[in-house]
Amino acid sequence: MNKTRRLIGLGYLPKEFPPEFTSVSLAGSYPGIIAAAQDPHTSRPEVFNLGRSGYSRRILRITNPVHYIRQARAVGTHWADIRRIFKKSKLSESRPRFTALKGVGRERATNLGPSRPLPELRLQALASHRYVLQTDFARFFSSIYTHSIPWAIHGKPWSKANRRTPSTGNDLDAAIRNGQDQQTAGIPVSSDVAHVVSEIIASVIDANAFPRTPSGYRYVDDYFLCFDSEADAVKNLERLASAAREFEIDLNYSKTSIQHVKELLDEVGLDQLRDFQFSDARKISTKEIHKLFDVAVRLNGTQENALKYAIRVISRREVDETDWSVLESYLLRSVTLSPNTIDYVAIALYEAAQRGASLDKSRVMRYFAGVIKESLAFDRDSELIWSLWLFKNLRFSVPRSISSLLGRINSSPAAIIALDLQANGLVSGTLDTSRWVALLTADDLYDANWLLVYESIVKGWLTPPTDIIAADASFDAMRRAGVHFYEEDALTTAAPIVPPAGPASAVVPTSPPTFERPGILAEAPGAEPVVELPVRAAEDHLVPAWILNMLTRRSQALEAEFGEVDDVDVDVDDEDYEEEDDESIDYEMY
Repeated sequence: MNKTRRLIGLGYLPKEFPPEFTSVSLAGSYPGIIAAAQDPHTSRPEVFNLGRSGYSRRILRITNPVHYIRQARAVGTHWADIRRIFKKSKLSESRPRFTALKGVGRERATNLGPSRPLPELRLQALASHRYVLQTDFARFFSSIYTHSIPWAIHGKPWSKANRRTPSTGNDLDAAIRNGQDQQTAGIPVSSDVAHVVSEIIASVIDANAFPRTPSGYRYVDDYFLCFDSEADAVKNLERLASAAREFEIDLNYSKTSIQHVKELLDEVGLDQLRDFQFSDARKISTKEIHKLFDVAVRLNGTQENALKYAIRVISRREVDETDWSVLESYLLRSVTLSPNTIDYVAIALYEAAQRGASLDKSRVMRYFAGVIKESLAFDRDSELIWSLWLFKNLRFSVPRSISSLLGRINSSPAAIIALDLQANGLVSGTLDTSRWVALLTADDLYDANWLLVYESIVKGWLTPPTDIIAADASFDAMRRAGVHFYEEDALTTAAPIVPPAGPASAVVPTSPPTFERPGILAEAPGAEPVVELPVRAAEDHLVPAWILNMLTRRSQALEAEFGEVDDVDVDVDDEDYEEEDDESIDYEMY
C-alpha cells in the first residue's frame, strides 16, 4: 500500500471539519506537484480553533498542502525506520497503524486505537499492585521541539554532528519546520503525521525512562502506571520527568497523582450514563430524554464529552413527533452548555430534518444566527463553521442582519461555506467579500489563508487581479490535476436519509446488535480520553448513512487510483501483523 498517498488522502484535513472537506484529489496528484515545485517556499499553516467546555479552545493548524505532501512523503518513505522507533516503547497503546480504507469509521489514514479497551488494561495493571501513578505531558504537541525528532530517531550526538545529512529525522524536521515558517517550537496538530511524530518522541521517552517496563500503559501522552509502593511510584515519576526534559518536554504536574488503589473511585454518576436502560429497544421517550440529559449535564463539568455521548446515543434512536420539540430543545441547549457538541448537534438536526422531523425552523434559525454573530465577535471557528454548515444543508437563508457580518470571517473553512451559501442563493442581502479578495496574492498562497485563496479561485467564487495560481508551479500543478478541498455537492450525492415505512418518526436507528463493547470518547484522534464508556455497539459506532456513502466514494476513488488496499499494514516479520479488531476503530461519530 502507498502510505504517502494514504496520509495525504485520508490523514490531512482535520476530522473536525464538515464532511464536504476532502483531500482525496490531492493524494492522486502529489507526485506531479512535487515534480513541479521549483521554489523551496516556507509557509504558514491555517489556524482553526475548536470549542471545548467553558471558554477554553483547542488550536488546530493545517499545514499548507505543498509542505504537508513533503511531511507525508517523509513518513511514508521512512516508515520502516519509524516503526522500529515505536517498538522501543513497551507501554504504548497509541502506535499509529495503517488500516483498511473500508469499514465503519475508518476514514483516517492511520489508527490509534488501543490493542484492548483501556478499562480492561487498567484492571490488568491494578490486579497485583497497590499504587497508581497518573500523569501526562504539559502541552505535548505544542512543546515538541522539531530538532528533537532527529534526536529521538538517531540520538543527540549524531544529530548535532549531522544536521544537514539526509536522514529520517532530518527529513521530518525540515518538512515540519518549512510548513510552519521555520518555527522549531511545536508541531501542527490536526494531521495523522502529527500523531506519528508525537509517538516517535513519546516512544523514546518511554524507553529512556523505564529500563524495566512498569505495569500499565501510555495512550498518546497519558500515563497510567502501577507500582508496589509509593516510593517506587515517586522514583519512576522522577525518571519519566528526567527523560522528558531531555526532549525539552515537561510533565503536567497539575494532573499528576499517586494514589493507593483503594482511593481510585469512579466519577460520581458515571455509571448512570454508562448503564442507562431504555424501556424500548428502538425508541426513546420524553422521560428518558429528560433523564439522560440530566445525567449528562451534571457529568459534563468533569467529563468533557459526556454531553456528546448523550447526543450520540439519543440521535440514533427513534423519537415520536410529539417528543421532538423536547429533544430539539436539549440539542440547542447542549451547544450553549458545551460548544464542543456543535458538530454532533448540527448532524443530529440535519438527519432529523431529512427524516421528516418537524423542526421549529424559526427557533433553530434564530439560535444558530445568534451563534454565528457571537462566533464572529470572538473568532470561535468551530461554532461558526458548523452553524453555517447547518444553514446551508437545511436550506435556511442567512438573515440580512447576519449576512452583513459574514465579511468579517477570518477562518478559511468558514469563509468557503459562506461563499457556497452565496452561490446557492442562501445569503440575504450582499456578502462583502472585499477582505477576502484582498488576500488573493501570490504570497497568500503560502500564508495562513491558503485554503480560502486556492479554493475560492478554483471554484470561481473570487477572482484575483492576476492569475496567481498559474504563476506558482506547485499550485498550478494542483489546479491542472483537478485538486479541490471542498465538495459543495457532497451531501446531495450521498445516500438519502428517508423515514421508514410505518408511523412517522423523527430519528430512526439501524437495528442494534445485542452485544456490547467499550467506547472511547476522545476530543480528537490521539487526544486524552475524556470519557470511557461501555455502550451498545449500535449506539457507539454507527456512522450516518450519508457520511458512510461519502467516505465509501472517497475510498473507492483512492483505490481506483492506487489499487486495492490491504486490510492491515502487513509486514510478516512484524508483530503488528494481525487482524484489525473493533477496538481499533476511532470512536467518534464520523
